[in-house]
Amino acid sequence: KVLAAGNILLRCCWIVLEFRVVPVVGPLIIAVLQSFAPMIGMFAFMGMMFVTFAFTFLTMKDDNRSITYVLLNLYQALFLTDSDGAESISGMDIGHQQTLDFGAEMYTGGGNSWLLTATTACMLFATSSFSLVLLNLTIGMYTKFYEMQEPLARLGFQQCRARISVMFMLRPALPASFLAKIGAAGYTASAARWAVSILALPFFLLSLLVVFVLEPAYHAYDAHDHMH
Repeated sequence: KVLAAGNILLRCCWIVLEFRVVPVVGPLIIAVLQSFAPMIGMFAFMGMMFVTFAFTFLTMKDDNRSITYVLLNLYQALFLTDSDGAESISGMDIGHQQTLDFGAEMYTGGGNSWLLTATTACMLFATSSFSLVLLNLTIGMYTKFYEMQEPLARLGFQQCRARISVMFMLRPALPASFLAKIGAAGYTASAARWAVSILALPFFLLSLLVVFVLEPAYHAYDAHDHMH
C-alpha cells in the first residue's frame, strides 16, 4: 500500500507538471514554481532556526518521549501555530487543560519547576519568532517574487511548450517495419499506437487488481488463519 500510494503521489505530481503546457493553468503553475527559487535562502534560514529550537527542546524533553515526538510537535507549534503541539513539549499548559481532557499532562519536566519555566519561555520566544516574523516575512517575500514572475510566466509557458514538443518529437517511435506492415494493412501510425496502448491496458488493470484486491484479500485470509 505504501509503494502504491507513493507511486500514485508521484504520478499525480507528474500529471500536474504536465499541465504547464495548458493555456489556462500553465502560466500559473510556471509562475508558482519559479517563485520558489529566490526563496531558497529564506527557507534555509528558517530551517536553521528550526534546528536551533529543536536541539533546545530535545535537551529539555521528558525521558519517556522520543525524538520524533518532539520534532513533530515542534513543527506543529512553529509552522502551524498549533497550541496543542506547543503544550505537548513545554510547560505552556499552565491551566492544566490537558489534565482535564486526557487525565495527564503531556509534558511534566520531571516535576522540575525550572524546566517548566524554561520550556515555556523558549516556546513563547520560538512561536513569536516564527509566527510574527519569519512566516509573515516569508509570505511577503513570496508575494513579491510571484508578482515579479507573473509577467514572465507567459514567456516561460511558450518555452515549456516548445521544449515538450521537441521531447515528444524525439521520442522513440514504433519500428519502421511494423509501421510499414500496418500501413499495408490500411491502418495509420496513430491507429497502431492506439492498438499498442490497448494491448497494454490488461497488464495495467492486472497490476491494479493484484495491489488493491488480491493482496488485501491474502492478508485478511492470513490473519484469519492465524486467529484459528
